[in-house]
Amino acid sequence: MEEIRTSREIRKRKRRARIKMRIYLILFLLASCFVVYFALSSPVFNIDNISVTGNTYTNEQSVISVSNIVIGENIFKINASKNEKYVQNLYFVKKAEIKRKLPSSIVIEIVEKQPLLIVNEGGNYIYIDDEMTVINEQSANDNATIPLLSNVAITSAEPGQKIQADKM
Repeated sequence: MEEIRTSREIRKRKRRARIKMRIYLILFLLASCFVVYFALSSPVFNIDNISVTGNTYTNEQSVISVSNIVIGENIFKINASKNEKYVQNLYFVKKAEIKRKLPSSIVIEIVEKQPLLIVNEGGNYIYIDDEMTVINEQSANDNATIPLLSNVAITSAEPGQKIQADKM
């Protein structure tokens, strides 16, 4: 008789423990849902600052506009990897990384393609990288450390495209 009472008590304790565990699990899930809802809807996490680092030849505003990140958008709703690809499609960007700085800032870190040489073509200076791709075209040479190539007959020099020349 004593054994039956003990086994009943053990089953009751186990049942109570399972019920408590289920209640704790439900409370944890509800709290998690509340935190996610708060993070996605709270104005505290709306973007109020977008900055670009690593840009020397690049206009900060052009990188921000290509990234499709808008001030006022929720910081958790942006798709960073997709927006990184948009920025990497710029012809002068080698690598891009988008970082969230909580609560409301975005930092776009870029690594620009570095010019290997500059071609002087009729008063225009064409910056070319190591893959012979045109990075930039300027009317003045403001970089004396990069080798300057002159007397080259260029047929096509579009930014982001490989340079086309008759003789080099």
